[in-house]
Amino acid sequence: MTTTWEYQILKQKLTMKGFDYPAIEQQLNDLGKDGWEAFDTVTPSFGNGQSIDIGVLLKRPRPAGA
Repeated sequence: MTTTWEYQILKQKLTMKGFDYPAIEQQLNDLGKDGWEAFDTVTPSFGNGQSIDIGVLLKRPRPAGA
């Protein structure tokens, strides 16, 4: 049987104080309790390569019949 996945992207914007890593960690822990697993990140950049936001890609098995 093949696993079917559902996906979600956790997005975080860069603020004047940088990324709020404790908040990102809390969000990931909360999502993990719901079965979400982080498997990759996306860091779009502009100009000289600076990233203004990050996306954490998450997946979890899709419930049977969904």
